[in-house]
Formats: sequence, structure tokens, C-alpha cells
Amino acid sequence: MRNSLKYQMRVISTIIVLVFVFLFRSQPANGQRVSIDTLVWNSTRAVDQINPDTARYSCQFITRGSQSLDWVQRRGARISHYIVNGVDGTWPDMTMDGQVVYHVTLNSYSGKFTLVKSGGQLTVHMSISDSGQGPPMDYLFYISSITPGQ
Repeated sequence: MRNSLKYQMRVISTIIVLVFVFLFRSQPANGQRVSIDTLVWNSTRAVDQINPDTARYSCQFITRGSQSLDWVQRRGARISHYIVNGVDGTWPDMTMDGQVVYHVTLNSYSGKFTLVKSGGQLTVHMSISDSGQGPPMDYLFYISSITPGQ
């Protein structure tokens, strides 16, 4: 009788664990939602889209839901704080391919950041110009990881 009770408890425990695993797998990656949560997008490589040149380039993009986007360079020594004026698209499940476009401004600069996951590869495409003066900044950043922000 005692062994039978232990067996039943083990079966029940296993079922409970499986139910929790199934529930959490159906949620976005680590519960992250691009349009709501603060996320840190870590880049290690960038490609200039005007003069195709690939460079090792470490930086971060911090998205705060649909409110703002920071471009953090030189390990935080330089931070560009963009205001989000609009968002195109939704990306409810970051485990799947998706795309969100942030339309942004910073002083006289305006443009967009396109956050994409395609074929498992995460990228941020930045296209920013200074009110038509000078050449635009047009870079594709390859994202190595995304972590929850504060």
C-alpha cells in the first residue's frame, strides 16, 4: 500500500510539472512582449547598408514597450534616446518569426527601427536621417541575444 501511494504521488507530481511546462511554452519567450515590455537587444555585428561593409560592433538597443528606444554605444558612454511616435505591426510571440517597426524622432533626426526575427535570426534595421541634411544612417545590426530590461 505504501509503495502504491508513493507511485501515485510521483505520477501526480509528474503531471503537474508537465502542465506547467506546457503552459509556459505557450507564452512568448520568457514572457517577453515587444510592444509592452522593456527589452535589451544586444548586437555584436553591424552592416552599413549604404556602403556594404560588415564590422564587429557591440551596442545595445533598449525598447521600452511602444514608448521609447535607446541606442546604447561605447558600453553606455553614449546613449541616443529616441521617442517612439508610432509602431507598425505586432509581435506577440518572440519564439516565432515576427516584425515590429518603431517610427522615432530625436531632436532633428527622424526615421525608423525595424526589429525582425526571420528564420531564427534577430536583426535591428536602423534608418535615420537629419531632416534631409547629410547622408542617412542606414545600418543592419545582428542581435546575439535579448534580455529583459529594467
